[in-house]
Amino acid sequence: MKLRTGGNWVAKIICLVIAVVLWLFIMNDQNPVIEGRYTVPVVTTGLPSSLVASGVPDTVTLHLRMQRNTMLGLRESELYAGVDLSEAEPGEYPHQTIRVMLPPGVELIEQTPAEFTLRVENFVLRTLPVSVHIVGKPVAGYEAKVEESVPDTVTVSGASGALDRIAAVTATVSVDGQQQSFQTVAPTEARDQDGNIVSEVNVAPANILVKVKLAGAEGRAELPLAVPIVGQPAVGYRVAGVTVTPARVALQAAPEAVQEQTEWSLPPLSVSDATQDVVTQVPIPVPAGGTVTPEVAEVHVRIVPQT
Repeated sequence: MKLRTGGNWVAKIICLVIAVVLWLFIMNDQNPVIEGRYTVPVVTTGLPSSLVASGVPDTVTLHLRMQRNTMLGLRESELYAGVDLSEAEPGEYPHQTIRVMLPPGVELIEQTPAEFTLRVENFVLRTLPVSVHIVGKPVAGYEAKVEESVPDTVTVSGASGALDRIAAVTATVSVDGQQQSFQTVAPTEARDQDGNIVSEVNVAPANILVKVKLAGAEGRAELPLAVPIVGQPAVGYRVAGVTVTPARVALQAAPEAVQEQTEWSLPPLSVSDATQDVVTQVPIPVPAGGTVTPEVAEVHVRIVPQT
């Protein structure tokens, strides 16, 4: 007798399909497909040492889809984003993309940024002088000046375009409230013609030693000249007047030597027993550590008979 098995096989197939559907439903319910965002550092490779690349994003954000179990076991080290620069040449290249590599079971939905503009320039080294700037005010009556900077030149390196923007390399030292000479370490900074820092370059050394000299500031004054007259003319004569040429003197000296002075005195001039005018050249006293202009004055003492 022939067995009839066709109906049984159809039933078995139907049951299998139902079982697979149920399994997929249960698995999807227990291990659903979910999405997430990851920030991945961008790795650049292959760039020759004679070139500098800019414009490459530091990171890329990846919008990913995967099953929950896959996400729970996913390590960020398994996500790769990179740019191969082994064939780069100087120039500007828009619409460059970042290569993304993902582990199995992970689908990329979107990456941000999707494109970037790559700039490749020659790597340049230059030796430039350092200009030290003094800021602030020392104690009143003192002046500050840079005595020495060590070293007085630095090496600046980076992309040729960035180095072309450098107008000066500076170091800044504050002298606020200072009254004694001192030395300090000051950072070096590359600046453009507007005074902005050119941050894309490397300055070596990053710091220099600056020696600052503090000294009493020179006071400046212009005062009238006065001459003390001593003695008495001969009997029957008197002093009718005194003229000093020039009438004023320009002084330059330490502040304490000229401050609060209302006039500058010449050495005393004697007219004892004089019967006629006394005319003489008198050296103008010089303040300690200072100067006078002019250095000599002419004194004319007029002697006339008493009436």
